[in-house]
Amino acid sequence: MKITVFALLLFCTGLETFASATADSPGNHSVKTVRILALNGPSGVGLSRLVDTPLLVSDTRALTSIVPSVDVLLPQLLNGDAVAGVLPPNVAAKLYNRSPGSIVLCAVVGNGMLSVLSVNPAVNSFDDLAGSTVHSTGSGSTPEYLFAEILARRGAGSSVPVIDFSLPPSEIAAALVSGRIEHALLPEPFSTVALMRAASSKRPVHRALSPAVVGREAGFAHDYPMTVFVARSDFAKNKPELLRAILSGVRESIQWTNANPAEAGRVAERAGMGIAAAYTEASVPHCNLVYIPAAEAREHVERLLAVFLSRSPESVGGALPDGDFYLK
Repeated sequence: MKITVFALLLFCTGLETFASATADSPGNHSVKTVRILALNGPSGVGLSRLVDTPLLVSDTRALTSIVPSVDVLLPQLLNGDAVAGVLPPNVAAKLYNRSPGSIVLCAVVGNGMLSVLSVNPAVNSFDDLAGSTVHSTGSGSTPEYLFAEILARRGAGSSVPVIDFSLPPSEIAAALVSGRIEHALLPEPFSTVALMRAASSKRPVHRALSPAVVGREAGFAHDYPMTVFVARSDFAKNKPELLRAILSGVRESIQWTNANPAEAGRVAERAGMGIAAAYTEASVPHCNLVYIPAAEAREHVERLLAVFLSRSPESVGGALPDGDFYLK
């Protein structure tokens, strides 16, 4: 994702301070607090149980909050207001490369969740999109570079679609349902929201290419990561037991979300994610929420980052992160 000038300036400040624990309340000085941040969207849904029921580990409470964007999350992670959070893999790599030793990647918490939706019932493969325009969210992030990788793999001589980022993300689903555009590349839960709205309006929108097909077209024999859970390196070093407990809570929250989509939808709605519970419930099976520890995920993370590096080296900070990027 693109990062504001403010956040980029903060890269240069380093991460000398780690989140100072604060008293939980004036009347209870024995309980300290650390903060975890998740992004509004699938990563927030996966951690919504932790938003609803904070972790209490010994004398420390881990509070999880939902923020609307990377630009809001990064400054709080950089200045130590938060000790951990969820980021797109390339943003995590860029942060690490700009400030070596600043963060560690703990786990992949979301795999590929990009679908191509179409109003044309004849579109059921990438070949069927030849010569058309596909509208998308995510300029400068995973959708753009994944799509570019697909086009490159298909060869310059083939008839390929054009990706268009001209519409604001908030308008793409509505434009698709209204018939103003024909095709869209959307992540969850927005693709499911578009499909449900189309169904209620009796509009002919369908999922033409599933996330698995999009990944295969881009050359991923297995899945590719969309979101990762990171922690400040100083926190990981100074509070390893607390971090292990937090990671266990993240894993359990994701497992619970996958097993209880209806309740997860209600919890996410209470958490203020801005999506009705029914939409979240329907999207959970397509959100590809996972928990893959860093050691197991490294190969797949590097495969995705290599795509970013080949398309826009600056998007990952100019190089693949070294081994210290991954939590041991």
